[in-house]
Amino acid sequence: LNGATYKSETKFSGGGVGRNIAEGLQKLNGAVMLISAFGNDQNGDFLRKTLPDHATVGSQISDTSPTANCAVILDRSGDCKLCAGDMTIHAEITPDVIKRNEKLFIKTPLICIDSNLSIEAMETILLLAKRLHKPVFYEPTDMSLAGKPFKLDRDCYEQIKFISPNLQELRSIAVALKLSSDFDSHSQIEKEFKTVVKEQDDDFREIVELCDALQDRIDNIVVTAGSRGVVVQRRRGRNAFFNSDFIYVNDKMEEKGCRYYPGEPLDQIVNASGAGDAFAAGFIAGMLSHKPEEICVSIGLHAATSALMSTRAVPKTFFDRGHQCWSTPAVFKTLT
Repeated sequence: LNGATYKSETKFSGGGVGRNIAEGLQKLNGAVMLISAFGNDQNGDFLRKTLPDHATVGSQISDTSPTANCAVILDRSGDCKLCAGDMTIHAEITPDVIKRNEKLFIKTPLICIDSNLSIEAMETILLLAKRLHKPVFYEPTDMSLAGKPFKLDRDCYEQIKFISPNLQELRSIAVALKLSSDFDSHSQIEKEFKTVVKEQDDDFREIVELCDALQDRIDNIVVTAGSRGVVVQRRRGRNAFFNSDFIYVNDKMEEKGCRYYPGEPLDQIVNASGAGDAFAAGFIAGMLSHKPEEICVSIGLHAATSALMSTRAVPKTFFDRGHQCWSTPAVFKTLT
């Protein structure tokens, strides 16, 4: 970056990790409630219209802060190279705002947060979730913020039952938990991994080893690896995450399992900025429909593909429940 002017193409769309997931869930699952903050401005009006009115009743409208905005620079292949944003309004999602919306937490089977929240707001949400016995799905958002909730006391962050980081965010979480990443390069995990991945891949080896180190702290670890696919490590085999009463089910006594779901590379990518959020929305939609792990991954991967082919962070339309991804399990390879 040298101050020069470069030719580019500009597009305008809704964004924000938590908001993207909310919009994706609304389109895939049909029911979502978003607690956020919008400015009393044109951008805020635009964003609120991406969700039904009832879905944003818990959100704040600010007369003092502008709606969060972010300039995302993509290269010709659609990969994100730089983000510059004004996120000051996030500070208005205060603990008091969370407490005033407790009734929304009581009604939901799952709480989803991103790392743009303040540490105080996170703590309030996690303690409330613990009191109400609600599992929390954490989307780490950015490697510089990913470790934030894990700096809280363990009895607070242990309510996070799901995380969906990429490798860089996974490393940040491990650092926040003071877990060493200096693993034995000849570990049994690496040996098992080499039997299912034909060529040596240092990134994947590190993913599996970090997941193994984190398993005692986090029940379900879903690591996105771009076009290469997804790694899922959890206990309770590949069974559904919620029972028929929408109660989260987990058995700490069961052995952990780690599975690699290869991705399908695309010939052309339009925009990669919303793919991770779309995957999370698809995966959650599957979980809340009582689907087993491999169906949840199938829905998530197809949702991510839809986002990659869209100029918007969240596609205008996804797919209905008649699509084959809702019934065809994603192919996986067992790692441990």
